[in-house]
Amino acid sequence: MALLGLVGRAWRSLNHKLLPCELANRLVETARYCAVMQPVVVDTRGRPVRDLRISVTDRCNFRCGYCMPAEIFNREYEFLSRDLLLSFEEITRVARAFAQLGTSKIRLTGGEPLLRKGIEDLVALLAEIGDLELTLTTNGSLLARKAEALAKAGLRSEEHTSELQSH
Repeated sequence: MALLGLVGRAWRSLNHKLLPCELANRLVETARYCAVMQPVVVDTRGRPVRDLRISVTDRCNFRCGYCMPAEIFNREYEFLSRDLLLSFEEITRVARAFAQLGTSKIRLTGGEPLLRKGIEDLVALLAEIGDLELTLTTNGSLLARKAEALAKAGLRSEEHTSELQSH
């Protein structure tokens, strides 16, 4: 059975009531179980999963129609409280487990990942995993301030979204 299917079923069955550290532990346990049963993570069509997207925040400094439509993300929308976000150590633990199962590329996303305080520290932790392509998707608005620190931390690639003109 594919790891993603197991994770999805476990997540739905738990009704989203896990604390972030419990979720990270369950994901790592599932990854270890799958490594015994199947040494490579595959999707529901049996294809190897080489890329993993990790959302580090649900917040964004823009309200693009593409990912944060105003009819959903209005003034009353409640974003996740910071204590419900996975810690950098938990994210690194999950990323390492997936890397051991054949994932070769991690893409940090959000919301806007550059809004996450200390994102450079997370990049440095993930860069230590080795043999992993580490990328980040950003709207680019904070990149000038953070690019040097991100590069020093080990980030080698950013992808800019192209919907900036809509703001």
